Amino acid sequence: GYYNSIYAVQLGLLTVLPLFLKMTVDRGLRDGFEYTMSTLLQGSWAFNVFTMATKGYNYMRALIFGQAQYIGTERGYVLQNASMVVLYGLYAKSHLYQGFELIFYLLIFHAQTSLPKSILYTWSVWMFAGSVVIAPWWFSPQATNLFWMQHSWTDWRRWIDGNFNNPRVSNGSWSNWHATMMGNWREMLSPWYKLAVTCTSGCGRIMLALVCIAALHGNILIDGVAQTAQFDVNALRMAGCAGAMLAILVLCYLAMRSKALARGPWLAFPEQLWKLSVYRGAVRALLLLLWLGFYAVFMHEEVEGVKSERTFLMTTLGSGCMLSVLIESWVMIGNRDINHIFDFLMPPPPPPPPPEGVEAPPPPGTRRS
Repeated sequence: GYYNSIYAVQLGLLTVLPLFLKMTVDRGLRDGFEYTMSTLLQGSWAFNVFTMATKGYNYMRALIFGQAQYIGTERGYVLQNASMVVLYGLYAKSHLYQGFELIFYLLIFHAQTSLPKSILYTWSVWMFAGSVVIAPWWFSPQATNLFWMQHSWTDWRRWIDGNFNNPRVSNGSWSNWHATMMGNWREMLSPWYKLAVTCTSGCGRIMLALVCIAALHGNILIDGVAQTAQFDVNALRMAGCAGAMLAILVLCYLAMRSKALARGPWLAFPEQLWKLSVYRGAVRALLLLLWLGFYAVFMHEEVEGVKSERTFLMTTLGSGCMLSVLIESWVMIGNRDINHIFDFLMPPPPPPPPPEGVEAPPPPGTRRS
């Protein structure tokens, strides 16, 4: 069969033929072949996919928001080194998120498919996903230098945590960068347009959730449930699991912003930050055990002919997809900041101290003598 061979054209491999003919005329058959092969091995096809994804994303933003601007993707791109903070800020929305989501779907497909040669059907998608994920680092000078990678990774962690020391690079922190990237979507679009955007961006997760609901028990029917009602039963089970997962996420949110685990007071003691990481990791492990216990006690059901591991995987994937689409809709349509999405559950902050020479007002409910 052809096995998706037509998609090789989209990877830029067809344009190699004119290059090979030109170099053959200029240098001869042997030198032309060597030059063409070296160009392919250096990743020219990946750079072609990378530039097309960059241009497509910025064309889309220009058509929606009317903010056309020049985005340099080729000339001078490989002349200057860029840290992970810069590359993430430039290409996360347009390349990295899409590429990692595609890789996630491909891994699920290969884990669950019964096709004997499944890789032959998905090789073009693998090449596209790998290109958009790796290309920003592949074509950055010194990207594979171990010393530079360590410093770049440290800067990126500080940028994610909000204590990066350069506020001009990628808005200084992940929360500010995310708010800036979402600003136009929140301010310039109507609620119905936001809903359409959310459904479009979450289309893959919605389809995956429906597949997990329909294939929760494979071809096995649940005892006492009609075949036409089995989908509804599975959907209710998945919705219950999504609700429990949301409750656990809320607990995690509140725990990470408590006085003991909040990162702000610990920033004054950089040498002790590793302890905070251990404490936070222990809390996340306990919440994970809480999710496993909830599933084992309330949601687990033995079905003959279906592996328990498969049912757990399908339930977790479906619940996670449903919950992610729900949170994304709330953030987009409700104009919520994802970093403060559950702040209404936190206790109110203490009032600021009064200026010098001004008496503090008495607490409410007290009488003056």
